Amino acid sequence: MRTRSAQLSRAAFQLIILSSALFAGCGGDAPVDMDDAGVTVCTAHTQCDDGLFCNGAEQCVPDSAEAGADGCVTAAAPCIANVTCDEAADACGTACTEGDMDGDGHDAVACGGDDCDDTDADRTGLSMGFTAEGVPYTPVP
Repeated sequence: MRTRSAQLSRAAFQLIILSSALFAGCGGDAPVDMDDAGVTVCTAHTQCDDGLFCNGAEQCVPDSAEAGADGCVTAAAPCIANVTCDEAADACGTACTEGDMDGDGHDAVACGGDDCDDTDADRTGLSMGFTAEGVPYTPVP
């Protein structure tokens, strides 16, 4: 039969072990950095995705000068200028939105014209050294 003193010693020992285990378990994962406004900074690209296709795929790049407070960087639109974007189909359309966006007198290739770069008035059509895909070429005289 144990003495009362031995029982108390054993209970005290168990309490110390249990307390140590509780304190050791409180460490957990390191907290995610937050800015002064309490915004959680992203750790993965999926945290930045707004679910929209036509505004491009946002990325998590917290160290970028272009990143917002949440670390997300907005993306470029996936469709070229003068082409519609179909949000429901997650695809670029084929409909032309404006024939001559740069005002150089040549309609964009996407609109049936010969202007491979309709964002630059100095590049005015296939005769200016670009193929329909926008690749530079030298015309044969």
